[in-house]
Amino acid sequence: LFNSLVQQFIKDKKQLEECIIHLDLKHLNFDEIISLCEKHKMYKAYIYAFNSVHGKYIEPLNKLIELLNEDQVSLIVIEYLEKCFQDKMEDVKKEMIQFLFFRGITWKLYL
Repeated sequence: LFNSLVQQFIKDKKQLEECIIHLDLKHLNFDEIISLCEKHKMYKAYIYAFNSVHGKYIEPLNKLIELLNEDQVSLIVIEYLEKCFQDKMEDVKKEMIQFLFFRGITWKLYL
């Protein structure tokens, strides 16, 4: 069923991404979803997959930080951080702060 959905919407990646974000991904092949999201640069769906399937918030952020020089990724990172700090539990917020400021991330400045 998921493959049929992908084939139906593959030409409109924005619409496909919106469909993925509204699915319960726990019963689908996680690696296949992540691969699809990476291949088609559907980073919001990538974040959603990690958050909803595994409850992981750092992994997608780490990936997005690596891609900051790509179009629209910086905006997605900002939106993701904003959402995490507004909506998530205190332990997620602490994990994000620890990751962002105390793990020695090398921040690249793109001017």
